Amino acid sequence: MDHELPRDAFDVDLLRAKLEHFRPRVLAFTSLHGGRAVCGRKAVYGPQELRIAADTELWIVPSPSPAAMNAWTLAPWRDLGSRVRGRPASAGS
Repeated sequence: MDHELPRDAFDVDLLRAKLEHFRPRVLAFTSLHGGRAVCGRKAVYGPQELRIAADTELWIVPSPSPAAMNAWTLAPWRDLGSRVRGRPASAGS
């Protein structure tokens, strides 16, 4: 779980460098903590306004871990799937 990881286990600068190098179209975090480390502490589930390398779209989706069951919602996952398949995400999710 995120809280069990040492502070230096997640290297935001290294992640940004790799995104700049590989330039994926979409990157999804399955950890709100990890997503907020990159996108800002007020980030919520769904697509993020922040772009890395100007063309990597960032998403935060709920963790599929049973330990995160209290935060589970399917809507961000559906919207991400639609986006990756080239369809618009549903409104209000």
